[in-house]
Amino acid sequence: MGVHAFPCREKIVSVEFMRKYIHVAKMIKPVLTEESASYIAEEYSRLRSQSQMNSDIARTSPVTARTLETLIRLSTAHAKARMSKTVDLQDAEAALELVQFAYFKKVLEKEKKRRKQAEDDSDTEQEEDQESQPKEERSMRRRKKARTGGEGDSYDPYDFSDAEEEMPEVQAHTPKTPEASAAAEAKKPELAEPRLKAFKAALLDVFKASHAQSVGLKSMMESINRDNPEPFSLAEVKMALAHMQDDNQIMVSDDIIFLI
Repeated sequence: MGVHAFPCREKIVSVEFMRKYIHVAKMIKPVLTEESASYIAEEYSRLRSQSQMNSDIARTSPVTARTLETLIRLSTAHAKARMSKTVDLQDAEAALELVQFAYFKKVLEKEKKRRKQAEDDSDTEQEEDQESQPKEERSMRRRKKARTGGEGDSYDPYDFSDAEEEMPEVQAHTPKTPEASAAAEAKKPELAEPRLKAFKAALLDVFKASHAQSVGLKSMMESINRDNPEPFSLAEVKMALAHMQDDNQIMVSDDIIFLI
């Protein structure tokens, strides 16, 4: 008896199955892996550089610390949808695609490369034809190119000094009443200013030495306390990180410190 090939049918899940699936997915708490954290941090830094260096680029909203938070949340949601206990590289890549489209209307990297190549070829042909154009027309073209292709200010990801001035709107999504703010401020542990400055300097050295945009809490503590005559305790580190997070200088997620 011969084997008959039947057409493949689409599988349709029931509403009850979807309810159970969503219920289980909500219960999963995936954590970031070092690979995905590094990818998110590097791509966030690239997005910020792209936003600042290309002032004429079309974007729907500025790239701020909320963008980094969005990348982490989307990556986590994608991992939950896969029923994964870890946020892997594929989750971070999916989140980046969504953010690129939402902020820059960017769909595919290959499409951008093809467009750039076409523009480069067009520029080459225009440069070859410049000699045959009148002098006044060449001057107008140079002035127009200078206006549309100007460079922005350089961005230093390791500068903690002006982060608060650049992104004052990051905490706007968590409004608090005056009473709640006063109570939170009263409960907030204090850290001596010299100690906080010493921690910031040590953390800066860790980021510069690793040439990274993210670092794990455990490895960071090992680095800053190595050969340190006055090592930082875990309580001091958490207080310092809380201060820096309030100042929009860093973001902490799953014991991973991200540069903003």
